[in-house]
Amino acid sequence: MASPANGTSNASPIVIKDATLTVANKGGPSAISLKLTNTSDVTLLITSLSSPLSPSDMIDYDANMTLKSSDMIVDSKIKVRAGHTVTLGWYGQGAMLGSISKNFRKGMKVPLTITWHTTSNRFTRHLTFEAVVVKPAKTIYFGGSMSGMGMG
Repeated sequence: MASPANGTSNASPIVIKDATLTVANKGGPSAISLKLTNTSDVTLLITSLSSPLSPSDMIDYDANMTLKSSDMIVDSKIKVRAGHTVTLGWYGQGAMLGSISKNFRKGMKVPLTITWHTTSNRFTRHLTFEAVVVKPAKTIYFGGSMSGMGMG
């Protein structure tokens, strides 16, 4: 299901708003930022945020991606409790794409796919939506090593 141009998507049980990616050159990384609401009555486990324009992706935790000294920690999933909203971004819980296949320029729309399952059912589900490429107000640092990235 494709989203409207403003980076918003509605599909049960996930609602995604304000989806963005950072500008990036071909071959480089791009940080994902979005708000995700779980409208269901069960906990969801987000296991991936990927794009056909990137062979690798990663869920991570970085206290502050705008600080060069900050450490990025690979995470295998993001837990979203029933009725709750989580924000992924440059501070705290986040996600990123690596080795992108083309330049990401401000205003460009990029397809993303979120993959999840519930705590009670391991059946994997997917939702495809669009994120708008933005130029961050501050430089984003990707924590050096990308060795924890999943290869699409």
